[in-house]
Amino acid sequence: MKNISAYESTIWSSLIVTVAASIYFFGKVFGAIAAGSPLAPGDVARMGLAVIVILVAVEVALALAFAAWCKGEPQTDERDELIAAKSARNAYYILITGLFILIGNLGVQALIGKGPWLTMDTGTTVVMLVFALVGAEVSHYLSRIVYYRVGA
Repeated sequence: MKNISAYESTIWSSLIVTVAASIYFFGKVFGAIAAGSPLAPGDVARMGLAVIVILVAVEVALALAFAAWCKGEPQTDERDELIAAKSARNAYYILITGLFILIGNLGVQALIGKGPWLTMDTGTTVVMLVFALVGAEVSHYLSRIVYYRVGA
């Protein structure tokens, strides 16, 4: 197994924190849906805001820890920039696909009164938007890890 650089370690930690926060958020949301509770936009917003604040605090703490570990900002080169660009491209594709599905479902729902996959109220729409954003972010981190391991 290759040694993990400080830069790659930050990517791994960000991936783990993002996935853990997403599991908590979507577990709560889908648990409420399974219990038959309607998703009030205010409840989703409060829960989402709490998760974001905790996520930012943990990410800042991890960034400070990694900066102390590698004595400052990790040095980047052209390979790091290429990996960042390719992984951002992959994340963009995931995000656009999620948004097209969301907008398409809302458009069909507006035309015929029922969505092809899911009839969505405001709370469900917000959750699906967050799902697309999280999917893009996770794909960004996973792409970077794969490109570091396999090669860009």
